[in-house]
Amino acid sequence: MITVNRFPFQWGDYGPRIELVISVGSLSLFLLLYALASRLIPLIPVWEVVEGQHATQLRRIGKAKVPTVTNLE
Repeated sequence: MITVNRFPFQWGDYGPRIELVISVGSLSLFLLLYALASRLIPLIPVWEVVEGQHATQLRRIGKAKVPTVTNLE
């Protein structure tokens, strides 16, 4: 008589090996791409920096000149 194995696999203990590798790899790839994108695309818009430079003035308070920010309208 021929015995046929009904299950095409062997029973064993489960350990999340490949899932952890995929999760850590995905997170690492995202952080790498985010770091590269932040080098190419500035996180602070340039127009806000320029606007802040235009709003800054040196004013004399006592004997010192102090940078102050004026309100732009």
